[in-house]
Amino acid sequence: MRKMIIRYLIFGTLVLVVRQVLKMGLGKVASQCAHAAMEMYAELMQSNQVLLRQREQCRQPKIVCTCKNQQEM
Repeated sequence: MRKMIIRYLIFGTLVLVVRQVLKMGLGKVASQCAHAAMEMYAELMQSNQVLLRQREQCRQPKIVCTCKNQQEM
């Protein structure tokens, strides 16, 4: 999954970047983004509960972007 979707936390906002070259349908993109968000949540539960609580308090904002290929990412 990490090769398909890159995750960033910028000012508490989860930014998911999806490569267009993978040619996934919208349902598959939505599913992969949901998996990435849940994986990030699980990681924060283990590593940084302060940041996790901050995200929960600001309604866990998310942004999904696309890029052409892995080099552009």
